[in-house]
Amino acid sequence: MGWAISPEGPSVYMPGGIYHINRDVNFYAVWEKTHTVKIDAPPGITSGKYYSIQSMKYENRYLIADNSNKIITQQNKSDSNNNHVWKIETAYYEIIDRNKNLYQPYYRIINMTDGEDKGRILAVSDGKELKWTATAANDSSQHWFIAKPTADYYWLANRKYYDRSPAANSYYLAINDNNTPYLSTLKSLGYVADYSLWSLHETLVGVTNGIDNMLDKFENDATYLIKHSDLVDKTKKATMVMIGHELAKYGYEPAFIAGLMSNIHHEGNIGQFERDWGGSVQSYLRLIPNYLNEYSNKNITDKNLTAVKNLLLDLKNKSSTWQQGKFGLGTVQWTEDRTLTLLDIYLEVTNNKDSITYDQAVKAEGMLIDRELTGYYNAAYKNIYQNWLTDNNANTNSENAAYTAGYELCVNYESPSDRVNKAVARGNVAKDIYKIMNGGSV
Repeated sequence: MGWAISPEGPSVYMPGGIYHINRDVNFYAVWEKTHTVKIDAPPGITSGKYYSIQSMKYENRYLIADNSNKIITQQNKSDSNNNHVWKIETAYYEIIDRNKNLYQPYYRIINMTDGEDKGRILAVSDGKELKWTATAANDSSQHWFIAKPTADYYWLANRKYYDRSPAANSYYLAINDNNTPYLSTLKSLGYVADYSLWSLHETLVGVTNGIDNMLDKFENDATYLIKHSDLVDKTKKATMVMIGHELAKYGYEPAFIAGLMSNIHHEGNIGQFERDWGGSVQSYLRLIPNYLNEYSNKNITDKNLTAVKNLLLDLKNKSSTWQQGKFGLGTVQWTEDRTLTLLDIYLEVTNNKDSITYDQAVKAEGMLIDRELTGYYNAAYKNIYQNWLTDNNANTNSENAAYTAGYELCVNYESPSDRVNKAVARGNVAKDIYKIMNGGSV
């Protein structure tokens, strides 16, 4: 708007004009106040970032795009192809109040199965059926209105079938009792909120690639073994790395994986039988005939799976509360009924063969950790991960998030004796792991 010769003065010179100077003069820019554009965006959503979309009604169901042009839900998280990861980016702005310069964004929701260039964009057919399309056009059927009616959950309404007034007649992403996603009006749902509400958790694209690189930094670091040589050797560190890679396939955040690794730091190795240290605390091991020679600190890769399972069944038959002997097994040192579950998964990954390789044992133990944390076997563990996400909603990628993961997994998942005090130590170890994963040292 020109230039003034005092901070608050009027313009005395305009671009292209002439101003005669007969003394030293300071010029001050004169600005015109323009309209403020306000974007009515839902809290917690940032355009260009990646999210998992999880049903409120069925907490362990994730929205995915399969390879047959269908939108479905899947129990638990995906494998390494990122089919549970969606990029949410602004696609269109609509003026909803011209006087207030208030704009409503609509979003394009892109599935990341095998990469963004595959173009699996969440869309709706003319028959109001969900589909994905590979065409990134300015098409209202690809645009989604996202609202946050509760503190933790979102509505996703399709722009092509969105009616702002009354909103109840708009078509929203919902899930039915067969775990199938579809479009429904809130009116036809009878305003049953949990069928149409979804949680959106920021996650990583290229999960295995991104976290694999972070885990490589941890694997190649020398400072961790020096600082923690009292409990960790090269074998234990390799175990932590392998389980970290395995959990990355299920889409867990790096800080949460660091928390799990910190607990493994204090527990066992892949396929390792509990070691008998000779103290009275482990008297339950000595109830098992010849445990010291046959099993103590040995590995499942050297044992007959069926024989080990039969041993466990025999111990359970003698006492349903495992008073006649038990032992820990694997990275988490699963005991009692959880050890039997681990044996079943060992047999599952080997197609019921009696021998198991190291790589198969890694896969099996990763499967069991993920299944337990999603409540597949026991609802007691199912809220650990979700609570961690809620507690660290502001920043799941931080040393503090790693600390809380290590702490909560110790208290509520591993549950060792004196677990609260041990949880503090495991939380601090998790911070070290996460720091190294991000290029630091300890």
